[in-house]
Amino acid sequence: MKCVSGRPGKNLQPLDYDTLRKDLQKKWGNGKGSVSQQDVLSASMYPKEFDEYKAFRAEFGPVDCLPTHVFLCGPRLAQDFTVDIEKGKVFLFLSFYFYMPTCISSRTISSQFTYTLGGC
Repeated sequence: MKCVSGRPGKNLQPLDYDTLRKDLQKKWGNGKGSVSQQDVLSASMYPKEFDEYKAFRAEFGPVDCLPTHVFLCGPRLAQDFTVDIEKGKVFLFLSFYFYMPTCISSRTISSQFTYTLGGC
């Protein structure tokens, strides 16, 4: 690994924050200011990963409210789990039937499960 001498960011190109923000707004925004300052900073440091993240959110929605084990593995038969959709709004799921994968491609596996839903 090459040793860095001097200030690490000295050789970086300057960032045009406003232009990047406008580009992100065109690509990922909905015209209502949905690109945050955190989005701009994330895209400036990790442009490929940021685009992958936004594409994932566009396809699957805000999965960050799912419990980790449900997100990674899916619900088990007769497993109940809650999803906090916002402060004071919680959904209670109980899975009672799981279908085997219906669509398998190079990137995704689609499965279906039947559940009951109750609000708390």
